[in-house]
Amino acid sequence: MGLPFAVACILVFLSAFLLYLAFPHPHISGFVWVAAVPFYLACRFQGPVRGAVLGFLFGCAFQYSLLSWATVFGTAAQVALVLYKAAAPALLGALLGSYRPPTPLHGALFGAAAWVAMEYFQILGPLGMTWGMLSHTQSRTLPWIQVGELFGPWGLSFAIALWNAALAEWFWQGKRALTTVGVAAGLLAVIFSYGILRLQRPWGNGHSLVWGVVQTSMPQDQRWDPSFREEIMGRLDRLTRESAAQGAGLILWPETSVPYPFFLETWPLRSRVGGLARSLRSYILTGSIERGSEPNATRNVATLVAPDGELLATAEKIRLVPFGEYLPLPRFMRDWPIFDRVMRYVPGTRHVIFPDPTSFGVLICYESMVPHEPREKVERGAGVLAVITNDAWFGKSSAAMHHFEMAIMRAVEMRRPVVHCGNNGISGFILPTGEVVVESGLDEVVQLTREVRPETYRTIYSRTGDLLAYLCLALMLWLIRLQLGERTHA
Repeated sequence: MGLPFAVACILVFLSAFLLYLAFPHPHISGFVWVAAVPFYLACRFQGPVRGAVLGFLFGCAFQYSLLSWATVFGTAAQVALVLYKAAAPALLGALLGSYRPPTPLHGALFGAAAWVAMEYFQILGPLGMTWGMLSHTQSRTLPWIQVGELFGPWGLSFAIALWNAALAEWFWQGKRALTTVGVAAGLLAVIFSYGILRLQRPWGNGHSLVWGVVQTSMPQDQRWDPSFREEIMGRLDRLTRESAAQGAGLILWPETSVPYPFFLETWPLRSRVGGLARSLRSYILTGSIERGSEPNATRNVATLVAPDGELLATAEKIRLVPFGEYLPLPRFMRDWPIFDRVMRYVPGTRHVIFPDPTSFGVLICYESMVPHEPREKVERGAGVLAVITNDAWFGKSSAAMHHFEMAIMRAVEMRRPVVHCGNNGISGFILPTGEVVVESGLDEVVQLTREVRPETYRTIYSRTGDLLAYLCLALMLWLIRLQLGERTHA
């Protein structure tokens, strides 16, 4: 017999609130260790329909608070994104509401495996993204996140979910569940100890290079105003010269930093940027909007300019922001006025590694939010991951910090230094351990310069991918099959 439905609804909203507090801006990360307990208790024995409703309510409440920044693309885009992100929690609630654990350990394992399966479901397809994963809450606690090199974001998410599910079993069954709580505590102890051990290892085995990042912090409403173009170029020029004066051999500009359209087609503009690189004897990685192959379509491009002023190579953004940079199912939605603010980018089709002056891969904004994009770069030989982004869209919301902390997770998962360059922040340098060497604040006009040493070590996660997520799905299905078998025999 489950809890009264009204009580269960209160509990799922409590869970959503506690989980929200564990993310930026509140960032009280300790709440994640109890945040899912009310949700697990609420769904227990509710059945599939009520469980799905509870999961949907939880998903809507949590995602609405976490994705408040999505209003920049219009209310319709935010509602569509929240509803989409609430679908997986609804399925999770249905599964939890249907499952009847024979023992507390079965219940805890099922709850943890189902939660990871839900998180994995949310990164699939063109709308997938990792926003709001349990593991992200611990990005600033280095010992916890080192397990990412083994299992990606799924390992720590599983451990956190297991602990929450074990506590829920203890609340429900009392002393009978103490062994289950002990198992969960033991797993956490192993993960934390492993993290302490791996933090002692020195990382970086390539030739070091001084990198610079330029943060112009131009407000979003001025970035594409023609009257501010020269001011933007002036800031880029000044900060780039400051960075080169501090020894930077490779200087990153933010995503779409060049304020003129079609930089690659405009010879005077190319000559201007090339001349700057030539005068400083430094490589410059620019960001620009270029013409697409389809009418009215554009591409989001990063271009590497060599110290001799020549353009070495370009990389196009492959992973686009749904309902922001492109409209899913445009044949059915493009004529709706509520989607007028959605842009018309077309995705790139190939992964590019820049070999000079060091082997590095570029992740343009959204691409750093999903773990498989960095994996593709590392598989192709990237020794450093460079993230260029424009988070000015999101104003003072938590989006920029959450985005930066995803880059911390990617650094550990791939054991690569990450150089993060944002138009208005957050910019910074992240070691392969996830340690942030330096970071800027939002809306600072600043350049940061640091020495970066590439890494060639291949992590288990970079080789095996999302294996643990598949295993969690298999474990969940096995536990369901076990339960069905027991009912048949009964």
